[in-house]
Amino acid sequence: MFHLSLIISILLFMYAFFRKESKIAYTLLFIWMFILFAFNYMNADYMMYERQYIRYGIGEQFYGVEILWQFLCKFFYNMHLPYSIFLIFYSSICMFLLNKSLTKFSKYKSLALSCFFAFPFFLEVVQIRDFMAICIVIFGLQFLYNDQDSHGTLKYILCCFIATGFHYISLFYLFLIIVKKFDLKKLCFFIIPIVMFLTVIAKSNILLSIISHFIPISKFEAYFVSGNWQVSLAITLLSICLQLFVIVVLSITLNYYKKRPLTLELEKKIQFLKFVLKCNLVLLLAVPIYFYTFEFTRVFRGLLLLDYIAITNFFDLKITYGNVFTKCLLISFISVLFFVLILYVNVFDKTIGNILKYNSLLDLFFK
Repeated sequence: MFHLSLIISILLFMYAFFRKESKIAYTLLFIWMFILFAFNYMNADYMMYERQYIRYGIGEQFYGVEILWQFLCKFFYNMHLPYSIFLIFYSSICMFLLNKSLTKFSKYKSLALSCFFAFPFFLEVVQIRDFMAICIVIFGLQFLYNDQDSHGTLKYILCCFIATGFHYISLFYLFLIIVKKFDLKKLCFFIIPIVMFLTVIAKSNILLSIISHFIPISKFEAYFVSGNWQVSLAITLLSICLQLFVIVVLSITLNYYKKRPLTLELEKKIQFLKFVLKCNLVLLLAVPIYFYTFEFTRVFRGLLLLDYIAITNFFDLKITYGNVFTKCLLISFISVLFFVLILYVNVFDKTIGNILKYNSLLDLFFK
């Protein structure tokens, strides 16, 4: 099963990546991703979420656990549905929101989706609460990006709070509101000194005291006191370098196309790229927290879909040096991200392997 699923995944990835305008390629890869997500029955976190589903369903209350996650578990359990059916419904919502965001922002959906499939889709299938949260946040970013919507910021804030109902770390995305207040240069002057200052005081009680006021005490103790999420300094620095690498790729792409003859369509794409770049700069505020807990690296990972979209939107240009240059950037971008997945996550078999190997729908036909 593993080898068959792996072959299908590689073929669909390549088909979607090289046929960027193909609706068929997008549909096939999208359906395959849904199958891998909805019908998986074994991965690193599957048993934990299944136990939570049962415990919340029978009415056990846990302080500090995300309220919407508890509600969905209790609602479906009381309908006498097994966790496997709940997961199908849950994954349908995630994939629906993912499709809506791709449709809204991306001109080449199949290309952007193939990049997301390469990384970090398999991690998100394992961390399903995080997947739902980032899908809601990215969906809400369309309101923040739309300058014509007078209530756009409020709608985005609402989306962030809904996402917090599945993962408390989504509160961090509220900082993205400041991208509306600063242009790119001013944001750099504003963010970088703050990040440097917070990094210097990262091991002081000041930063911990501030954070403790925004998340439940149980989450605070789990992330910052117990030490369960702490990692080596080398991996922390690697994560920071990866985040900076994304910003460099976006900056190079932006600087190159700003020098090209402007059309109305190109100007719109540049504006969106600036928006995504500013979002990534704001996410640098999470860097000081990495020294306490590796859990917060998912804040950066959550917006990778937007990064992919921002770069791939430029692929409609004619076959020129710039087009080849951008494609080389994207390929190196994906390669580095995928390498990091294997290198520092170091659970290839529990993430990609188990998702490809254990699938109830595929078992009906191929086992």
